Amino acid sequence: MKKPDVNKTSHEPFVRHGANPILSVEGWPYKANAVFNAAAAEVAGQTLLLVRVEDCRGISHLVDVIMRCPAWTQGV
Repeated sequence: MKKPDVNKTSHEPFVRHGANPILSVEGWPYKANAVFNAAAAEVAGQTLLLVRVEDCRGISHLVDVIMRCPAWTQGV
């Protein structure tokens, strides 16, 4: 799948950044079936992500992740 050009003008309200997915099950610190990037907010100068994770039993739970220096914002 070709990643979209983030500098391209689009008629869509949102453009998927080429570094997505930001979080994935392959990089998750414990075994999980799926990781969903649910929401993001800036809190006290840091980026807070509220992530839904589906564990190996199929049960979802929410995890908060604070990104101190998000790589996807570099050079954007």
